[in-house]
Amino acid sequence: MANRSLMYRHPGIYNLIVKILHGNALDERYKIIAREIGINKKVMDVGCGTGNLAKFLNKKCSYSGIDLNENFVAYAKNNGFNVKVGDLTDEKNYSQCDVAVICDVLHHIIPDDKKIVEICKNKSKRTIICEPFHETVFIDKILNKFRNSKLFHNLFGEADGINDFDDMKEWNSYGKDDVLKIMKCYGVKKTLVVGNDVIGIIENC
Repeated sequence: MANRSLMYRHPGIYNLIVKILHGNALDERYKIIAREIGINKKVMDVGCGTGNLAKFLNKKCSYSGIDLNENFVAYAKNNGFNVKVGDLTDEKNYSQCDVAVICDVLHHIIPDDKKIVEICKNKSKRTIICEPFHETVFIDKILNKFRNSKLFHNLFGEADGINDFDDMKEWNSYGKDDVLKIMKCYGVKKTLVVGNDVIGIIENC
């Protein structure tokens, strides 16, 4: 297992960096996902991280989350969220639900991304996926030089303790059209673009 970077060792630092990277689009994407989920739904947050999605759900929804990062799970539990530590590739860790959400996860678990999506499709009536893309504007090209540095990745970037740099680096070159194509391969029929994220929705029944 690869080492974790600074942001994946400390939940507070993770939340801060994610907020800086996404800006106002961070809350907006969670609001959109929450609207797509609706009311009175049983929600499973796959790769829940620090439990940020739970804050935006309708109070009548039932929330549960699963993540491999024990520090993130402990943080989410301390905030009152129903989460547990578990391997996302093991279907035994999943339960039947109305909506399964996979947000900022699939680019971390290549080549198991399709397996995770299929498990969620089997366990839910609706699956919502949210994944980032990278712009070709000048500033993003500069940022990509850092993202594509193994040293930066391991110290400050997306080294999450699961996949190593070589497994994850290809996604850093993906633009919006690339991610839209990937979403289509997952079975997504409806997509929404928010900031530098694509939200994809799969109806499973």
